[in-house]
Amino acid sequence: MKMMKKIAMIILSICLVLPCFTMVSFAANDGKIMFTDHNNPAVQTGTTVQIKGVVQKSKGDFGKIEITMTYDSSRLSFKSGDNVTKVSDGKLKYVGDGTNVQGNRIEFFMSFEALKAGNTTLKIESATVKSTSGTVLDYEKGYSAISITGDTVEPSGGVDTSEETLEIDGVTYKVATSIPQNEIPEGYVSDTLFDKYAAIYNENKNLYLIYVIAEDNSGQLYMYDEEAGDFYPYEEIKVSASASIVLLTNVSNVVMPDTYKETEVSTVSGQTFPAWTNAEEPGFCLVYALNDNGERVFYRMDTAEGTYQRYDVAFETDDEEEKGLIDKLNEAVNGHLDYFVVGAGVALFIFVIIIVVLSIKLFNRNAELDELYEEYGIDVDGEVQDDVVLEVEDEEEDDDYDYDLSETSGINAFLQEGMKELFPTEDIVEKKVEEPVLPKIDVVQKVRKVETENTLGSILAQEKEEFYGDDDDFDNFSLDFIDLDD
Repeated sequence: MKMMKKIAMIILSICLVLPCFTMVSFAANDGKIMFTDHNNPAVQTGTTVQIKGVVQKSKGDFGKIEITMTYDSSRLSFKSGDNVTKVSDGKLKYVGDGTNVQGNRIEFFMSFEALKAGNTTLKIESATVKSTSGTVLDYEKGYSAISITGDTVEPSGGVDTSEETLEIDGVTYKVATSIPQNEIPEGYVSDTLFDKYAAIYNENKNLYLIYVIAEDNSGQLYMYDEEAGDFYPYEEIKVSASASIVLLTNVSNVVMPDTYKETEVSTVSGQTFPAWTNAEEPGFCLVYALNDNGERVFYRMDTAEGTYQRYDVAFETDDEEEKGLIDKLNEAVNGHLDYFVVGAGVALFIFVIIIVVLSIKLFNRNAELDELYEEYGIDVDGEVQDDVVLEVEDEEEDDDYDYDLSETSGINAFLQEGMKELFPTEDIVEKKVEEPVLPKIDVVQKVRKVETENTLGSILAQEKEEFYGDDDDFDNFSLDFIDLDD
């Protein structure tokens, strides 16, 4: 009996302790995140649904707050929100801090348009609440339940337009005076473009977006491409939890290797963008995009799964082309080695024959030239050889009439010798020479000895009567020197 009482006391003690653990666990949270419900009563389609979000603390101070929420975009259309931006269809993000604390809580509001009947929820996908010191706090996460009744409706435009219009790809659009809050992507702030278009701007991407309205009142974001100076459809794709890319339509400056063929690819939203395919990589294509750092790079898209990955296009360089040519030559040589050996042997034999023939011809030519040089007494430089010059000098040295004709005494001696040869009668020569009569002689200065010898010969060839007149005197005597250079 005592044993039964002890067991009962133990069981009772355990039952009393269990609720305390649940309470302690709840009390251990630093706060909670809550939303208002709209399920009682239900909301009508076509009306606005306003949901309030509350971040309530139980201890500590608020630092930075980031909350990512999801909703059914087929039933709700996001319109606007306090510090809330649309990440994509069906996903929102709230960013706040402790500057707007009201007591122990922070409140923010979101507006939706009910589109389709049914029950839906606004849920928290992720939430990070930090203290002022940067410590991540533990917050309980709630949700909002919404009931919708009525017929399905299309989202209303509700966007004012200005007088400004744009023609893009042959279609005229009106430019909105403001961009709907639910259309603003993450990371963009309000701005103006060209001081006349309402726009939003992303500093990291250096990208402007405007909102245009078509004739059917449908609205769409368009990006301004500064490089092209024109507007193109805007499509931003999330490639990871922290990175996104903007697909580019203008690819006029893009140069691709010959192995890639240009085509088009369609996104989930129905937009088409230029792309390139490679036959060696089926199921994949390359797109040109703007990343978060403002760089224009290629991304490899898996067309089956819709995923993207940065990709560096390899261009074949001159070195690679040269290497490829060498590889081809090596393959050709290795595959036909016997033919190359025989061909090389024949080429070498022909080369040797050509060298021998040219050598013989050159030898014969040199021999003929040597004979010509010896015959005409010229050396290899075309000048008279030394032995010929020496013979001329020897002949000049043996001249019998070595007199200086530039002086009178030399002329007299020259004449006496000549007269003796022509007129051996000694008294006549002496008689005529003793007389102080000298013929008029034109003496040419600076003549060479060989020219003097030739002049003497011409004098001796004259006849006797030319030296004498009728009175046997020297009056008619004249000595003319012939200039052999003339």
